[in-house]
Amino acid sequence: MSDPLDGARLKPGRAEQHLETIDAEIVSYMEEYGGARYRAEFDPADQRHVIYHESGDPLPRHWGTAVGDVLQNIRTALNFLVCELV
Repeated sequence: MSDPLDGARLKPGRAEQHLETIDAEIVSYMEEYGGARYRAEFDPADQRHVIYHESGDPLPRHWGTAVGDVLQNIRTALNFLVCELV
C-alpha cells in the first residue's frame, strides 16, 4: 500500500530535475554567447519590476515552459499535502 503523501514527496523531486536541466542549459548558453546583459526597470504604471534581456540573441523559448513546470510541480506538491492534511 502506498503512502498518501507519496505525491507530495515526488513532485518536488521532479521540480528539482527540471531545475537541473535549466541550470545546465543556462551555463551552456552563457558559454556559447559569452554572457548576457540584463537591464531592470521599475514600471510605475503596473507597480512591478521588468527585466529586459539585452543580448543580441534571444533566450530559448522553452525555458519559460520549463520554469512553469517547476512552479506547477511545487504547487501540486503543496496541493497534495493540503488535501492529505484536511
